Amino acid sequence: MISNEKSTHDVFLLTENGESVKLKRVPFTNKESASSFDELWLQELIEKYPEIIPTSQLGGDYTPLICIGREVAVGSGENTGYIDNLYITPSGMIVIVETKLFRNQEARRTVIAQIIDYAKEVQKWDAEKLDKIAQGYFDNSFGREANITIFEHLKEKNLVSEEDEADFYDSINSNLSKANFLLMIVGDGIRTGIQEISDFLKSNANMAFNLALAEVEVYEDGDRRVIVPHITSRTDVIERNIFSPEPVIISEASEKHSKPILSRRELISRFADNGGYDADEVTELVYDLEQINGIYISMAPTELQFRFSLPNGKSYTLLGLSIWNEQSDFYFIPSRVINDFERFGLSSAPAKDFCKSLIPMLKDQRNREPFFHANRSYYINVSLALQNRDKLIEQVEKFVLDCHEMAEKEKRD
Repeated sequence: MISNEKSTHDVFLLTENGESVKLKRVPFTNKESASSFDELWLQELIEKYPEIIPTSQLGGDYTPLICIGREVAVGSGENTGYIDNLYITPSGMIVIVETKLFRNQEARRTVIAQIIDYAKEVQKWDAEKLDKIAQGYFDNSFGREANITIFEHLKEKNLVSEEDEADFYDSINSNLSKANFLLMIVGDGIRTGIQEISDFLKSNANMAFNLALAEVEVYEDGDRRVIVPHITSRTDVIERNIFSPEPVIISEASEKHSKPILSRRELISRFADNGGYDADEVTELVYDLEQINGIYISMAPTELQFRFSLPNGKSYTLLGLSIWNEQSDFYFIPSRVINDFERFGLSSAPAKDFCKSLIPMLKDQRNREPFFHANRSYYINVSLALQNRDKLIEQVEKFVLDCHEMAEKEKRD
């Protein structure tokens, strides 16, 4: 599914005397500002302040962004191109960014095809090549031979810990092999037809990338600048395959016979058909869970995962809908949820309370014990979950609220 949003923003500055002053937007196309508000200015801006790119609107695994390259060469010979800005996240997600301004005619004609071509070239890389590219960037940025890997750089920023290294590089190699990237086009108001985006997606269905267009608005108040970024168009992230919390081992055989990535609608339909459930009721449950603050959805070839972003920025799968052959499962893994909290240095009390709340909905009541110790999946009775949808939503909302209250308490302490 493609969503395309166009919105305008009124930006106000509150003065010390209690007045509100509406700031005037400075268009990139303004001749007086064109010398400083150009694509190079935008590239340097998002390089220095990657948080300006609104990837948080697309899911927790897309943030925080760490820049690992500028003007990165891809391809060879006459087909050589240059990625404007290249980023990575602590979960191993690769984000490719192109900056295009509306006055640039190319932006309206070929930028989507261009960034997808870049993604096809990046797909040929492995983690070692990505590390070399990043090392060259770090050397130039730090003004010395930094000689550090991406993981070491993230560790210096306290975004990963020593035990995460193997999973981190497994994730990178998996994402590279599947072209599992986030492609971002950042500009000052680029618009493109929904059908055009859809056509590109259909012609590149074997790639697991997500595509988003973001607009950066600039407002000025004297010498100060106010930056307002927002997503204008995007492919629905939940319909594409993004980072899985578990390492994925890809063999030559599995690559040849890998399952197609279903859209959310297709997966829900198959899930409902397998179990004899009402597809509309399953869709409503998925939608209600997705609307809970802190919960977002990611897709794998045969499952839909409800992921939760912890207060410290880490994320993991809380619940999952999966299909396998003719079977449909609604599952969760209590020990993994609880262990993740403890591994990230957080109290596991909210996770334990949440897991206990699901016991009455278990599909197989004999599997209640040992509940918190066995690293195994527990299956929720889907019919009970649909009948008690409000109760399930209430338990997830309570879990999220408890987590945030716990985080605030730890800050105060």
